[in-house]
Amino acid sequence: MELTPAQIRYLLAVYRLGGPGPVRSAAVAAELSVTRPSAHRMLGQLAELGLLSKKKYARVALTEGGRDLAEKYHHSFLLICALLREGLNLAPVPAGEAALAALCSLGWQQLEAVLPTMR
Repeated sequence: MELTPAQIRYLLAVYRLGGPGPVRSAAVAAELSVTRPSAHRMLGQLAELGLLSKKKYARVALTEGGRDLAEKYHHSFLLICALLREGLNLAPVPAGEAALAALCSLGWQQLEAVLPTMR
């Protein structure tokens, strides 16, 4: 499943914030510095894709498929980030921003082809 860059960012935010449990949509909005309505819309899109389930009190949780995909994206992000920090001697924040940009600009097939060489 190919996601848009925005969907990837939201999926990773829910993964980081929620752990094994639900997370409030307001926390996702704060994490990504977006408005609550924007977060609500995007989280709704991810729910329609079957990656999130909606809970009471404006909470969302990753579905099993959502967790699997988020873990793949998170692992890829960490690998790219480490490569940028170690290979280019970037500080953590710029490396993280660049890693996220790279992650979002590459298709999943490209990531799977490149990542084994990075391990």
